[in-house]
Amino acid sequence: MITKGERLVFEILTVQKMEGLLEPSFSFLLNGFVQRMPRFYVLSKYRIILFGLLKFGIEQFFLRVYHSSMAEHVYYLKRTGTNLYLKSIGQLVFLEMLYTLMNDYYEQYAQDGLLQSFYQSNRWRSLVVKWYPRLKQLYQSLDLAFIISYTLEISSHCSLLFYLLNIRIKRLDPTDLQQQSWIMKHIVPLSLLAYRFLEWFDANQKSKEPIPPPPAKIGNYSSKRCFLCQKQRTNPATIPSGYLFCYQCIHQHLSEHFKCPITLESFTTDDIRKVYY
Repeated sequence: MITKGERLVFEILTVQKMEGLLEPSFSFLLNGFVQRMPRFYVLSKYRIILFGLLKFGIEQFFLRVYHSSMAEHVYYLKRTGTNLYLKSIGQLVFLEMLYTLMNDYYEQYAQDGLLQSFYQSNRWRSLVVKWYPRLKQLYQSLDLAFIISYTLEISSHCSLLFYLLNIRIKRLDPTDLQQQSWIMKHIVPLSLLAYRFLEWFDANQKSKEPIPPPPAKIGNYSSKRCFLCQKQRTNPATIPSGYLFCYQCIHQHLSEHFKCPITLESFTTDDIRKVYY
């Protein structure tokens, strides 16, 4: 016999997967817009803030009207609990922004393992970079434990955050179903389908692009020296303009100027790539 927990767990997992697609979808559309309208490149610097504002506008509407997030509303679910609006906004918007920011921070600095001076100059950041992946793994393990206990009806909370915030998920009752918006019920799945199509289209178009020629040679550029510090390169890194620099040199330069020092094309520190040879 299927239990109540089992009937809801699949919807909840689908909601989590759907919510996980929202930020990548927004980033994909923003990057596509910026690439076609370079004068708005500065918007990419504020991607997390822009996404947070957009999500706040959407989620606060659904929480006030339907007592659910946008994704939960699509799957006929709603939230129950005290101070539901404030707790849910904190979880859906601000914690999501913090999570995205920490992921970006970790990917940018920690995975390279090269900025030793950066670590030594700021012990707090060094501790965050060291412990963030471990804390993330611990949280995901606890979250999985809550999903399993929810499925087995041991717990009435489907996630660790919902337990800490004392929020529960239930199906919409007949009264709620009468208020279900046909437009909102269909527009979100169609939007995600459109995102997948745009992602496929963009990848297909890029596969047809010709291989770009190597960057032009310039008078004072050496194949062994960094253009910025004029010393032999250490921890070599490149950006889409094609030129090589010291990792720390180009990272500091892009953090301040957001342009290639040679071609003056607009880039950010996210465009830096390590070179191994």
